[in-house]
Amino acid sequence: MAKRILVAYDTIHGSTAEIAEFVGKELIEEGNVVEVHRVTEVTDVNSYQAVVVGSPVKIENWTEDAVDFLSRHKQALSQRPIAMFFTCLATLKRTPEDGLGRVMTHYVSPLLEQFPDLKPVSIGVFTGVLDYNKYTEEGAAGIRRFMSERGAPVEGRHDCRDWQAIRVWSKEVSTRLETSKGEWVVVATGQR
Repeated sequence: MAKRILVAYDTIHGSTAEIAEFVGKELIEEGNVVEVHRVTEVTDVNSYQAVVVGSPVKIENWTEDAVDFLSRHKQALSQRPIAMFFTCLATLKRTPEDGLGRVMTHYVSPLLEQFPDLKPVSIGVFTGVLDYNKYTEEGAAGIRRFMSERGAPVEGRHDCRDWQAIRVWSKEVSTRLETSKGEWVVVATGQR
């Protein structure tokens, strides 16, 4: 049975917005009725049967607007199936000590601890777009240091999104939102 699903996202440079639109299209292909909106545009989630929320990670946190969305709607979100996805450059060229364990420890767990009533049925962790031209000089210098430690590119623009993995996750999310049992899995995708 088709669900009415909201895909709510925040974005900094547009990469997460493109993933949200892609997830929305995949959910539609699975027979759902889907609306995709930026978190700042959403005033009510009660008319949706399920919600997918996505945000980029900036300095090891979701964006303020994404966290504010979860806070404003936490009661309604706790009463319906939700899925979450992160876009995170730390997944790019990750080293063994900087893999899924770090993502869980630094990005996923703190957010779930902040909102203990939210029980996502799935969490996607995706690499986004690395575009040094989108950062200030100071910001680009910090990212270069971080990326060079991982053997990742330190100049230019690099679209590191794995669209096939995002497609697979979206289809899984459609099923999990339909058959929600309150258990969740983390799916981390990106270049290794």
